[in-house]
Amino acid sequence: WVVVLDAATGAFVKGGVTGADGSYLVDGLSAGPVVVAFLDPTGLHSLEYHDDAAGFADADPVTPAAGATTSLPAVLGPA
Repeated sequence: WVVVLDAATGAFVKGGVTGADGSYLVDGLSAGPVVVAFLDPTGLHSLEYHDDAAGFADADPVTPAAGATTSLPAVLGPA
């Protein structure tokens, strides 16, 4: 799964399901910094934030532009 959080507050913004190949789409985001987290609901992989961060505080915020596409890899390590 992919979860988008407000970078300032950590509040949930939007989420989605990734494909088996790690592809996903979260559309309709407002412009502004967000933190993206990836998690495996089966528990086979550890929760991971964008750019290999283990926690929210260490995650690299991303600022999507209105009407644009931003690509981030969804790669999870073992649990």
